[in-house]
Amino acid sequence: MRSLIRVVLLTALATSALSTVACGSSDPPGDEPVVDPALADVVFEGDASPAALEALLAAMAKSDPTRGAVIDSPPNDALLDPGAVTTFQWHPLGAAAGQRYFLVFSTHADPKLLRVFTSKTSYTPDDEAWTTLRSVAIWTTLTTLSATFAGDELAPGSGPFQGAPIEFCIER
Repeated sequence: MRSLIRVVLLTALATSALSTVACGSSDPPGDEPVVDPALADVVFEGDASPAALEALLAAMAKSDPTRGAVIDSPPNDALLDPGAVTTFQWHPLGAAAGQRYFLVFSTHADPKLLRVFTSKTSYTPDDEAWTTLRSVAIWTTLTTLSATFAGDELAPGSGPFQGAPIEFCIER
């Protein structure tokens, strides 16, 4: 009887050890937020996060010219030099802390040519992004979507607001 109890206990311990190893071998979920695969191409700058972008895109955007970001540079209908990387600049109307901006560079053929989510008020494309923008060689539209955040959450009544878009073309 003692040997039967011993076998049962050893079997229980072995099973417990194996299940602990098997369960322990899976990586627990990390602190990194799961990013929607549809947003995998987005460039993040400043303290803009994937979770905040998902919150921004889940909210209903409002077109309000008195609250959307205003693009300062380049001007609308600009012809840009392909050899000089352009810095895109904008400012919020009624500046508020915690502002984030979603920039969408698009063409008729590619509505998601380049997308940037940032807490900054300027964006200078890196070599890869500038090559992407230059490669289309047609008029490109830049649209902004902005909102105020508290952490990764939209502040109540803070948007998102769509600013007036601009168009530009990078010469060949």
